[in-house]
Amino acid sequence: MPPRKQSSQVRALVRDTQRLLPLRPMKAPVVVRWSAAGLLADWLLTRQSPKTQEVYREDMRCLAKFLECTPEQAAQSLLQGRAAAEQILEHWLVWMRDVRGLAPYSRARRIWAMQSFCKHAARREAITYQVAVQVPKLITRRDTSGPDHKKLDGLLVDLACGDDPRSIRDAALIGLMYGCGLRRGEVLTMRLRDCDPDTERLMIVAKGRLALVPKRTIDGRLMDPGAREPDREQLKGVPQGIWRLLANYVSWLRQELPEIKRDAPLWWAFKQGHERPYARMHGTGLGRMLRQRLKGHKIRPCTTHGMRHSGITKLLDVSGGNLRMAQGFARHADLRQLHRYDDARRGMFAEGAKLVADSLE
Repeated sequence: MPPRKQSSQVRALVRDTQRLLPLRPMKAPVVVRWSAAGLLADWLLTRQSPKTQEVYREDMRCLAKFLECTPEQAAQSLLQGRAAAEQILEHWLVWMRDVRGLAPYSRARRIWAMQSFCKHAARREAITYQVAVQVPKLITRRDTSGPDHKKLDGLLVDLACGDDPRSIRDAALIGLMYGCGLRRGEVLTMRLRDCDPDTERLMIVAKGRLALVPKRTIDGRLMDPGAREPDREQLKGVPQGIWRLLANYVSWLRQELPEIKRDAPLWWAFKQGHERPYARMHGTGLGRMLRQRLKGHKIRPCTTHGMRHSGITKLLDVSGGNLRMAQGFARHADLRQLHRYDDARRGMFAEGAKLVADSLE
């Protein structure tokens, strides 16, 4: 059967397509020959957080110290084959336990880092295997209940009734961390422009982007003019009681420092006996302030993250264990993290033991 002839419209469409998208011969793919040093640098660059890059770099230095070589040679030793890599990591695991005396979580985390390097090498087609090493079993003993809610409420009431500058600042700071469940880094990276009590607009940098916040001088100028600020998210629905505390603090701050810039830090520390009476508050100063305030009211534990723990646990108490609401409040990506708060709040063992005992009776 003779082939059908193409119509003039089809031939015109083919010509136009070839003219717009000219057919060119495909080039052969370029084969990249990876060296151990190049693969190590590429692996570190794929980590988004600079803090994670430094931690992974230190993990590779620890492996190099065990092998008595350079980090590049240590990385090369993991690319010699699956059996050799697993043997090195197993012996390194024993060395970290017996010689260095590292905790189980530290040993496991460093093994996971080396497995991540091997996985990255396989993704770049430098090797064709995955490394599997059995790490020590981890037992979580972290207390997620936080300080007692009633004592914290009494501390906030006492601070809110004070009219001295320290009480005004501490009431707003503790109220924000406790009432909104904010982390230490999310609070300390806030600028004056991020808190506007008039329009009730509160902006924070989320946990995953805290390492991207550029450093600024005390007057708000960027130390690196080419640095860029990470995206900030708005906290909606902040309670009116916390807004009153924040408005009181911002009003005092603008009155005390009339020339303060909008990009200047929001939280300031008091420096007695110095030429400059105020300085930007850092994590050390925040922890010292919380320890002094909490110990004065006999509240334990005295940690900055305990404010967040206490706020999440109190929400679970008053909401009857509403995990969906608590996830939105705590901004946890994984719902399983909140089960640890819920177990610490309710005492699952006590409830289960009571049910079993009742059934026996």
